[in-house]
Amino acid sequence: MIAAGAIGAFIGDNLAYVIGARLTGWIERRAERRPQLRDRLDRATVMIRDRGGLLLVTARFIPGGRTALTVSCGVTRQPRRWFAGWVVVAVTIWATYSAVLGSIFGKTFSDNHTLAFLIAFGTALAINVLIEVVRHLRRRSAGSDTSTVD
Repeated sequence: MIAAGAIGAFIGDNLAYVIGARLTGWIERRAERRPQLRDRLDRATVMIRDRGGLLLVTARFIPGGRTALTVSCGVTRQPRRWFAGWVVVAVTIWATYSAVLGSIFGKTFSDNHTLAFLIAFGTALAINVLIEVVRHLRRRSAGSDTSTVD
């Protein structure tokens, strides 16, 4: 079950990347005429390069997040090898998480899909917030290092 889910997700993510890569020219031409779009593309490129690996892992657990990010990786021309490597990590974690949760809690939520969705979404959001808090604290700690060399 885990392998089938991971393989399917890997293929889907790579297809989204290819779609994004094929849209790059069209989006770039539009961005030439729209400064707001140019700013968004530039910010997306920087954000993906700075935190892309963790984003690919956490976005997999957020409805719509995975698709938006994988297409954006193609649009912003992220290296294919880098992308594929992080997607392997992301789909393995996601497929394992999903299969384990399904086997443990499947019967509990079999009649309440909305509650199952809300719990899964809330958990993903909490994990993402925790990662961002840790990143912020680490960056702040690194920035406050005032040691000097005499």
